[in-house]
Amino acid sequence: MRALIESSTTQPSKPYSVFKATLSPQNEVPQPCQGATGSGSATAILQEDILILSGSFSGLHDTLFTELLGGIHIHKGSKTENGNVILMPDVHLNDDKKSGSFSGVFQLTPTQINQLKNDSFYINIHTPSCPNGEIRGQLDPQGEPN
Repeated sequence: MRALIESSTTQPSKPYSVFKATLSPQNEVPQPCQGATGSGSATAILQEDILILSGSFSGLHDTLFTELLGGIHIHKGSKTENGNVILMPDVHLNDDKKSGSFSGVFQLTPTQINQLKNDSFYINIHTPSCPNGEIRGQLDPQGEPN
């Protein structure tokens, strides 16, 4: 992913910010879904108005709810609130349909950039038995922009 934002030299071509999320049932709002067992992680890089996302997940107790707009979404909302779906990454499922990866490249509006930088984006992974989300993680800023 870093290669996408770096020039041919060793210095980044433009400033960028890094965001990370740890996905777990305990992060679900208002409370974890009964039986939820999954985990995951994601990294996002924001360079100007482009967000580059990659992540993985495993151990879901049910298959991914692909019929719900792909099953994995970025929502607008703080750690204590639920919000609307704003971005839908590409999903790459493993054969068990309970693990896999996701990725995407998105152009953000100035409002969305401000929301992301102010800890108001989260990733939610949905399953049929946990349609409101089995695992969730906030995209948290990782220090000062590079």
